[in-house]
Amino acid sequence: NLTNASPNQAIEEVSDSIANNLHSDSLFDAWLLGQGFTPREIKMLKIESEEEMIDYMRDDGFTEEEIEYYKKHGLSVNSDSITNNLDSTINAENNMPQPLQTASCSNVLITGSISNPVGDQVNFLHADTVYETVIDEKGYFSISFNLDSSDYISFGHGVETTAMYINPGDEISLQINTNLFDETIRYKNSLSSSFLAKKYLLIEQQDLFGDFFYRSSIQEYNKRIERLKDKLVKRLGRVKNDKFLDKESLNIEDELNYFIEQKERFGEIPRDQANFYIKSREISTSQKYPLNEAINTHDSIEYTVLLNRYKKEMLNMLEKIEDSIFISTQANRLERTIKYYSDRKTAIDKLPKTGESAIDFTCLDIDGNEVSLSDYKGSYVYVDVWATWCGPCIYEIPYLKKLEEDYRQDNIIFMSVSIDVEDKKEKWKEMIKEENLKGVQLISTSAWSSSICKDYAINGIPRFMIFDDKGNVFNLDAPRPSSNEIRVVFDDLIK
Repeated sequence: NLTNASPNQAIEEVSDSIANNLHSDSLFDAWLLGQGFTPREIKMLKIESEEEMIDYMRDDGFTEEEIEYYKKHGLSVNSDSITNNLDSTINAENNMPQPLQTASCSNVLITGSISNPVGDQVNFLHADTVYETVIDEKGYFSISFNLDSSDYISFGHGVETTAMYINPGDEISLQINTNLFDETIRYKNSLSSSFLAKKYLLIEQQDLFGDFFYRSSIQEYNKRIERLKDKLVKRLGRVKNDKFLDKESLNIEDELNYFIEQKERFGEIPRDQANFYIKSREISTSQKYPLNEAINTHDSIEYTVLLNRYKKEMLNMLEKIEDSIFISTQANRLERTIKYYSDRKTAIDKLPKTGESAIDFTCLDIDGNEVSLSDYKGSYVYVDVWATWCGPCIYEIPYLKKLEEDYRQDNIIFMSVSIDVEDKKEKWKEMIKEENLKGVQLISTSAWSSSICKDYAINGIPRFMIFDDKGNVFNLDAPRPSSNEIRVVFDDLIK
């Protein structure tokens, strides 16, 4: 009966069957495909409400401004017009900034709109290269750069970053609200990037390292992973890019296997211990005992009182545990935590203040020569404490190289101090050559026990510090090269 039917007649004929019978739904899809409809058009033909249409458009990469256009001019989800080319209507009246030029076969063009911007800088990080632009007074930006082959890049604004996947010749527009960075990002003409944004949110929503991690059995945990995998693979199938599909299929497998491995390593634990872990995590992430923040705002007596209150509550929680070995292990861990924060507070209180003389340190350069901070008195010194194994440190390298290039004519010394251990020294040397790192490259193989880490209370890297031309402290927790603030600081120094 459907052989000579029009699309609308066919939909009307089998609508009841589609709603109740998966087999009929599949047959109807097959008939539509045979009539030349694409999978995208088939999905659109089945839309039954404005809400479904809006969900479809978001999945397909349309921005909120484009969706608002459709709301304004009326969404017709039951007429033949639904199968028309959506892009032609969108382009007729689009609030997004229009490209000033067309991307060439190897050129990438990205335009965007940022609501509630944090500063005016936008950057795209690809391999070891940073591409930067600024937003205008309305929050719009446009940038183009050459790309030899399809690859992942990182889009950054303020302190937030997110992954994209782009191809040579792409013309992409994006929209984001910084109040909810990952939840609001929308792409047009980049289904791969849309998938990456959705993947991040789907994984985050599963609470894979939250309460469920502690309370579930391995079997329950693996089932949740499998359901998540099915969702991701289904969404990935909408992307028509074979190279991206191959890469992401492997990435999904690796990422989900990591969660499974962590759960299997942790194993199944008694309920009282699970509750202890969950409560401990809640305390650590709450503001009840802000141990990290208070270390800079409380005096030593106030901070000791805070530590003792924290210790008492944790010990009270351990009284509810039956396993004596677990109690002993956690009590010892608690003592180490208290000692760590107490020692750190003491070290921070001893730090030289702004304008006071810097504590000198001496490290070795790539040729084994001793080099000291004091050797550069007369110049401002921007110190980067890092290591080859540190992901966030590596992330800063392209920004640091560009910063150094932009201020090469000014009286600023760029000094990088690696805290790689002795057996990683060769890797450090190789990275200097491979990345073509300039400035003063030093290493202290004593790692966290090195004088620079102890004297400057460094317990996490990368750490950036600035010393003035008189050899005094200027800022012991300076902005990172990837931040907007560092250039403001440098400009004030050299003016």
